[in-house]
Amino acid sequence: MGTLVQRSLSDGTLRYRAEIRINRKNFPAYKESKTFTTKRIAEKWVKKREVEIENNPDILNGNHHEKSIKLSDAIDLYLNETEGVYSKTKVNALKLIKKFPIAKKSIMKLNSLDLSDHVALRKTYCPKVKVGPVVPSTILHELLQIRSVLTHASVM
Repeated sequence: MGTLVQRSLSDGTLRYRAEIRINRKNFPAYKESKTFTTKRIAEKWVKKREVEIENNPDILNGNHHEKSIKLSDAIDLYLNETEGVYSKTKVNALKLIKKFPIAKKSIMKLNSLDLSDHVALRKTYCPKVKVGPVVPSTILHELLQIRSVLTHASVM
């Protein structure tokens, strides 16, 4: 299942890329790779990951992030854990973001297309939220707020 490929960087240092490829009947093709500084660490990772996949075949379906939370839930956690630290402006901006469609997305599946859709929505009138178009600096402010929530979620 797993293979190791030795790579040489431009400065001459060696890296080892561990690859796992699985093609099983009734499952989509599965590929995963990770690069390590030593061959021993790469081998350990491959063995550990193979055991995880054997014990939890749902990983092959791409369901290994089922415990992922939505952006709105991450915002709630962020606000609860940082209560009293930030100004009303930041708190209200985060509460407003929770009303938009982007808040329903899983933080593990959030991508640049979702963010660009949010930006496009904010440039026009949004009837669901009853909020008019905003200037680019406000959009940038919202994107920075989302980034702070995602950074906090990744740490926690």
